[in-house]
Amino acid sequence: MPQETVIYRRDVLYAEVWSEPATTVAQRYAISSVALAKFCRRLHVPLPSRGYWAKQAVGKQEPMPPLPPLPCGATEQLVITRRRRTLDADRKQASKEKGRATMGTPIVVPHVLEQPHPLITRTLPLFEHPERRNGLLRASSDDGVDVAASPALLDRAVRIMNALLLALETRGLSVEVADGATRALVGDVWVRFRIVECLKQHVPEAKKPPRNLHGTDREWWQHWNRPRMQLVPTGKLSLEIKEADVGVRVSWVDGHSRIEENLNDFAAHLFVVAEAKKAARESDANWRKSFEAEAERSRHAQAKAERRQRKEAHVLGMLERWKQAKELREFVDEMKLASIRTGESLPRWVTWAERFAERIDPRRAKQTT
Repeated sequence: MPQETVIYRRDVLYAEVWSEPATTVAQRYAISSVALAKFCRRLHVPLPSRGYWAKQAVGKQEPMPPLPPLPCGATEQLVITRRRRTLDADRKQASKEKGRATMGTPIVVPHVLEQPHPLITRTLPLFEHPERRNGLLRASSDDGVDVAASPALLDRAVRIMNALLLALETRGLSVEVADGATRALVGDVWVRFRIVECLKQHVPEAKKPPRNLHGTDREWWQHWNRPRMQLVPTGKLSLEIKEADVGVRVSWVDGHSRIEENLNDFAAHLFVVAEAKKAARESDANWRKSFEAEAERSRHAQAKAERRQRKEAHVLGMLERWKQAKELREFVDEMKLASIRTGESLPRWVTWAERFAERIDPRRAKQTT
């Protein structure tokens, strides 16, 4: 599914939530009012109190608080990448019209396999000893086209795939089988597709236990022989575009009309899916660009905060050393006075303490350097 990048700027959100109700602003951003409130809290944007707009409606004015300064390390904006549910309507319509114009006349599936495409020619021998799963036959190797059907529908599925491959190639699209996937090159985008028979759940009838079993033995037999749910073919083919959900139609199933009648519509949607994948690629590139820019801003903000913290720690350390030197000198002076009053000799450590005060005093250290 295509992605889109939404940037929530702090100053813009502040102006919007104080000029319109939160529900209106949230609708503009295609988010809920709860998500809007969360983003505002992350950006430190104050929100109107409950009942603010009701009071405004009756003429009661409440003061609008100023936008507070950002805390240390906070950013001015949030870059949010989210999935876009559908392809832009204009691009979708333009790509579909381009696909219809490219495909031109209706694609016709012959009743007999004629002029098989080289990929079909390579695949047919792989169905001689096919892989069997849930009643469907598949090519025994990843070199074959992506077709899976019951024996009754296999010939029809191969003929449809052959007609589709020939039509796409005739109209200028390259087709190939790569890693077990059949795909077409639409512009510069590969789009995978397949033909597969639909399956349904089926629970067979329960077997009757032997008559000679009774009690616990009968219960155990019924438990181990209970009918298991199986997947069985439905007799309906499905033509599918094997890409992640891109918000457009990606499957056509036998119903009121058979898939042979919808090959041109399917081919036109190949162009739509290719455009959706291209949009997703552009969105990813924009997201990476925004993410890298946001990461760079965060790194700068973190580096700035770390420099400020180092400066603060340095200044506080110098202040602490100055206080210690000052108190130590006062203590030395008191010891000298006490020595004079008592007539006792000055202890040796007092002289050392005086020199120590000189060493730790940041003012003295600056003079000596």
